[in-house]
Amino acid sequence: YLLKDACMLYPPTTTPLSGVEFIKRLPSGDIERARRSIRVLFHIRALSFELRSITDNELPLTKPENLVKQNDVLDLNNSDLIACTVHLKEKKDRRFLVTDPMQFILIEPDVKRLGWGIVKFCDLMQDVEVANDKEDTRSLHITIHKPVSNAYVKSNPPILNAKFTFDDHIRCMTAKQNLSKGRLRARQIKLSKITSILDIPTTTTTTSTTTTTAPTNQFNYLTSATTTYSQHQLGKDFNLIIVRNSPVEQSL
Repeated sequence: YLLKDACMLYPPTTTPLSGVEFIKRLPSGDIERARRSIRVLFHIRALSFELRSITDNELPLTKPENLVKQNDVLDLNNSDLIACTVHLKEKKDRRFLVTDPMQFILIEPDVKRLGWGIVKFCDLMQDVEVANDKEDTRSLHITIHKPVSNAYVKSNPPILNAKFTFDDHIRCMTAKQNLSKGRLRARQIKLSKITSILDIPTTTTTTSTTTTTAPTNQFNYLTSATTTYSQHQLGKDFNLIIVRNSPVEQSL
């Protein structure tokens, strides 16, 4: 299978400018070396747990059983809802956007039960991309790209690419703010879990003192390129790429 890929027959390259994907070449620079070390750690960690028949309670980061699924019926009495019209290629649907910490959820009211709704679409909040409509202040363009499950495929077509029109520009701005903050918050939650697994010290700064906490873990053997990263630097440099390209990518 590997010999069918022409780039595998060339001498190993280290530069991203070659166009060769990261998994098929040598790392270039400290960031890529750190990414490679983290991926190796995840593989060794998974193998260690499997050989010892131990259940991994930290991975996957997202538990499928805890997520809302399509066609689920939800109680919306205490939920924040924003009405919108979803413009698809062939039709327009009236939906309600639910504010959820981890998921992007579109609801259709249940005609049989007052205050309840049926989930018509849902996906992880971390994958949501929002852009303003240049011609209409009441509209947003929302795109959701599914993470690549096959390491040899660069990208998948978006599972949602639609125009959302709200009742007024205030609700539109509110929806954009909720989605942008929700995306950032969802990524920060997962990033915090990753730093805990990797034993990366987290620094808390106050007006008078600075406290550094270094968790203890039996897998504390990363290279110096990874242990010198703080949680903020890890999220800034990698932008959670390590999550998508690690053995836990199926859970994200």
